[in-house]
Amino acid sequence: MDLHPLNLAHQQHRRAEAHLINNRYDEAMQCHHNAAELLLDAMKSTTSSVALESITLQHSYHLKQKDLIKSKKEQYERVKKAMDHIKEQLVLQAEVLKDENMTLKERVSYLEKERVKYLNLPTQSDLLQRNFSNISGNEGLTNEFIQKMPIAKEPQHRPVVQPHFDLSALKDL
Repeated sequence: MDLHPLNLAHQQHRRAEAHLINNRYDEAMQCHHNAAELLLDAMKSTTSSVALESITLQHSYHLKQKDLIKSKKEQYERVKKAMDHIKEQLVLQAEVLKDENMTLKERVSYLEKERVKYLNLPTQSDLLQRNFSNISGNEGLTNEFIQKMPIAKEPQHRPVVQPHFDLSALKDL
């Protein structure tokens, strides 16, 4: 009885449902097709009108399921394609934003250098040179004493004024 076409059709139905859960649409459609074919074979082996009506309804159910799965597969592919397109757009936007960020960082760095030049502020390298020139000017001292001598920073002659730059004009660039 296990190899009867009706039992095999039910088995194909269960397989189709398992395939559908795992988004294997082609396999699910094939199982519904096989179940419909097996139900046609089962119709040949019975003469009961009630059994024939039941098998006919099951046969039409499997054919409808096959068509429904086909449309679901097409819908899934459209959605997947749209999601891939959105993903590509987001990656492209991220790259553009990275480029804009690097451009702005370079521009800020340039403006900082210009600000230092404009205000005649000593740079870090100028301060180091001034400290080393103080040490080398003490020629009467021994090398051992010079190495142990702390580096003193010269007091600044004027207070440092930090100007406020309005960078809002750079937003449009």
